[in-house]
Amino acid sequence: MFTRAEANEMPRAVEPLKYGKVRVNRNITTETRDGATVYVYETATMTEAAYAAYVGAQEAEARREAAVIDDYTLALIEEGVL
Repeated sequence: MFTRAEANEMPRAVEPLKYGKVRVNRNITTETRDGATVYVYETATMTEAAYAAYVGAQEAEARREAAVIDDYTLALIEEGVL
C-alpha cells in the first residue's frame, strides 16, 4: 500500500486530492545529498473511506500500546519495583 518517495520540499502528512481521494505521507525523514536536503518518506493514495479506516486503525493501535504499558506499569507497582 505505501511506497517510498522523495521530494525536494517537505510534504504534508495528509493531502486532499480530487474525486474523494487522499494522499497520506508518513515516516518523513531528511537526507542531505550534495549539500541539498531531500525528504524521504512513505506515501499512499487512498479513498476517504480507506483513510478513515487507516486513522481508526492507528488510533486502535495507540490505545492498545497504552493499555500494554499501563498493565506493565501496574504489574511493576504491585511487585514493589516502582
